[in-house]
Amino acid sequence: MAKNTTESEEVLTGQTEAAEAPAAEETPVSPLEEELQSLNEKFLRLAAEYDNYRKRTAREISDCYPRAKADCVAAVLPAMDDFYLALQHGVEHPVDFIAQAQKVYNQLNDALIKLGAEAFGAPGDAFDPNLHQSVSHIDDPSLGKNVLATVYKQGCRIGSRIVREAVVVTAN
Repeated sequence: MAKNTTESEEVLTGQTEAAEAPAAEETPVSPLEEELQSLNEKFLRLAAEYDNYRKRTAREISDCYPRAKADCVAAVLPAMDDFYLALQHGVEHPVDFIAQAQKVYNQLNDALIKLGAEAFGAPGDAFDPNLHQSVSHIDDPSLGKNVLATVYKQGCRIGSRIVREAVVVTAN
C-alpha cells in the first residue's frame, strides 16, 4: 500500500507540476500563429485605409458640383460686369452700347470655349436629327438637299455630350 500511495503521490505531483508549468512559462507561439497575427494586423490596416479612402472620395464628389458651378459663374462674371456698365451708359451713347454689347458677346463666347463648350449648327451644314431640331422646312433651289437654311439657336456640346440641340429651318 505504501508503494501505491507513493505512486499516487508521484502521479498527482507530476500532474500538478505539469498543470503549473504552463502557467509559469509562456507558451511558445508557433510560426503559423505569428503569421496569422501579422496577416490580421495587415487586414485591419487595409480595412482602415479603405474606409478613409471611401470617406475622402465621397467628400471630393460632394464638393465637385458646387466647385464646377462656381467655376462657371466666375467665367461669366466679367461679361456680366461689362454688360452692366453698357446698360448704364447705353442710353446716352447708343453707338457705344452696340460696341459694348459685341464685347460682352465675345467675352461670353470665350468663357464658354474656356469651359470646353463648342457651338455647332451654321447655315449650309447638313441636317442631323441627333444634333438639330427642325422647326420648319422650306423649299429653296439655291440650297442643297437636307441642309440648314436658317439657324435660330446654335447648338452646344461639351465633348460628345449635347448640351442643347440647334434650332433650325431645313431646306429641300
